[in-house]
Amino acid sequence: MSKLQRMAFLIAIAIFATNIAYSQTSSTVFATMVNGSPQLSISQSTLIAAFEDEFNDGSVISTVTIENYASSGNPAKYWLIATGKKNDTLSRTMAVALDLSNGEFRTTDPRHSCKGNWCSECAFKRVDGGGIVGCKCEDWISLGCDHTVTTGARRGGYGVGTLP
Repeated sequence: MSKLQRMAFLIAIAIFATNIAYSQTSSTVFATMVNGSPQLSISQSTLIAAFEDEFNDGSVISTVTIENYASSGNPAKYWLIATGKKNDTLSRTMAVALDLSNGEFRTTDPRHSCKGNWCSECAFKRVDGGGIVGCKCEDWISLGCDHTVTTGARRGGYGVGTLP
């Protein structure tokens, strides 16, 4: 292999590694902190479309909010939460971790999702410190909620769905 070929090979590896690192964290600012309260900087309709793309199964998302899951005495732990349904019997919920830096929220790993059969709405089981450890459904007829944790690249290579 010539010196020029080796140089081209090393450049290709560097570009590949940069693309992988970029797919791990979104550069999109999803919200800003205003007077101590998170304010979405992307429209609900855009976020809903992105989460529906992320589920990629026909789910219809009804709300997207930012929630602080930290308990008293622990630092804030913010999550971008989407809730919706696939049909009348399948609840869908997703939480994407948010990183707060310089008053701006960006998505980061991990993503948690819940899928509940015969459940009106799945909710996340939480622990002190703001972590998510599973899913739950309060409906008496529920078949439970399946919990999934995902890290790394997302559909479209971005933080949520097809957002840039």
